[in-house]
Amino acid sequence: MHKTLTWLVIAALTTNGCLMLFGPEGWYRSVDRIMATGPFNAHFVRDIGCAYLASAAGVFHFAVAGSQGRPAAWVGAGFLAMHGLVHVWDVAAGRMPFDHLLKDAIGVLLLPVLIVWLVWPRPHLKTH
Repeated sequence: MHKTLTWLVIAALTTNGCLMLFGPEGWYRSVDRIMATGPFNAHFVRDIGCAYLASAAGVFHFAVAGSQGRPAAWVGAGFLAMHGLVHVWDVAAGRMPFDHLLKDAIGVLLLPVLIVWLVWPRPHLKTH
């Protein structure tokens, strides 16, 4: 299950990153709550898509290299965690409604927590 979840996370990050990078306007229009954050900016969406792909690469390195790839996965999780904190901060500061955060809970808040759980050293598992 651990390996399967790791590969599902890689697939999700890669898919999101590619959609943002290669189809930024389609991605922007497909996420209904994103329009509340400001007007469409292709460059900005592509920049974030690159960050998602870099996060996917870090988790991928962990998946294929085991513990040697752990630092790369931590960096990927770090971006995602900081991104999630920005969402929390915007809600706390009143710039975004609370329901925006609820809708982002899985993709923005839970994903970095899941990666930390997947990457956390487990001496009893020989695969990572």
